[in-house]
Amino acid sequence: MKILAIALSIPILISCNSIRPIKDVTRIFYKPNIPIVNAPDSLNIRSDVKWDVVVKNNLNDYLSEITQGGQYVFYAISVRDYEKMSLNLVELKRYIEQQKEIIEYYENAVKK
Repeated sequence: MKILAIALSIPILISCNSIRPIKDVTRIFYKPNIPIVNAPDSLNIRSDVKWDVVVKNNLNDYLSEITQGGQYVFYAISVRDYEKMSLNLVELKRYIEQQKEIIEYYENAVKK
């Protein structure tokens, strides 16, 4: 049985040796056509927000200035919370700038 297996495998091994590689291979490189999307419109930040600092000394003047229809409406924030809001805005700005850099990197990679 072993002799029969060896005898049958010899012609197969010899034929594998006689296969010649194809030398004339043409390579075709495909570059996908990925359109670059236009950047979004720039931000329209309204910077005309008026901030008033109200303390005990100017409270009556401030109340007379904002009274409308006999009612007062306040949007108040503590100093600590204002600091947190300010730091959050800085963090948002950093994140947006890093995302913009990543997008520009990929746009430049696609153009090549």
